[in-house]
Amino acid sequence: MISIIKKKTKEKPKNWHEVLGEALWACRTSPKESTNTTPFRLTFGHDAVLPVEICLQSTRIQRQCEILTNHYWKSSQNKKKEWQRLTIRKSSRSLSLKGI
Repeated sequence: MISIIKKKTKEKPKNWHEVLGEALWACRTSPKESTNTTPFRLTFGHDAVLPVEICLQSTRIQRQCEILTNHYWKSSQNKKKEWQRLTIRKSSRSLSLKGI
């Protein structure tokens, strides 16, 4: 996080607060090696929707507009639970390999 902020504020380090939102977004939407997924996906059960996807009406956005709200929420919750189970399994496996 700090390295991202430093890169963005080379010339004016006192303006770090102006790029904090961008740095947080970058960290939350970048896959982590330990989980092989993004923190955003672990939290919400799906990838973040980028503003450009909305403007360009990506396939994912078009499909999302076609399904019923209740079905979408149920599907989203199921995907979230599935990702959480996979993450727990990977974390447990990683810890057992390290002997912890």
